[in-house]
Amino acid sequence: MKKLMLITGISMAFILTGCSVDLDMSTSETEEFAMEVEKLADVFMDTKGELESLKENKSLSEEDEQLISKRVDELIDQIDEFKEENSSIVAKFAQNVAEEKLNEKEEILKNIKDKIKNQQVEMSDLDTIIEVVSADVEWKLFE
Repeated sequence: MKKLMLITGISMAFILTGCSVDLDMSTSETEEFAMEVEKLADVFMDTKGELESLKENKSLSEEDEQLISKRVDELIDQIDEFKEENSSIVAKFAQNVAEEKLNEKEEILKNIKDKIKNQQVEMSDLDTIIEVVSADVEWKLFE
């Protein structure tokens, strides 16, 4: 009973003094997180579009390899930028879920980057990159 009276008293104090608890979820952190997600999606879609046009070739030229290298670098940089983004508590949960999948994608991209450096990139690697940027991250919040 004393706890109930104490809680009621504190609540009344907040109301009478004009203090309030702000539960606004549209904070700048949340907006920044949404922008970062959008940038990541844009890089994925741009990469997919550019690399799909290379699939028509029978082999990869040096220029094609440079384009692939550039796009893989951009993907890795954007994934790293996404991981470093500070987000609100609600967005942080979503970010953690996405990071697990992005870590897998980043590892695949780094392996392909090593192949590019060693000039061992093949058409199958192009398919792998397209698959990596095409695969959706599944958000299983409730199982």
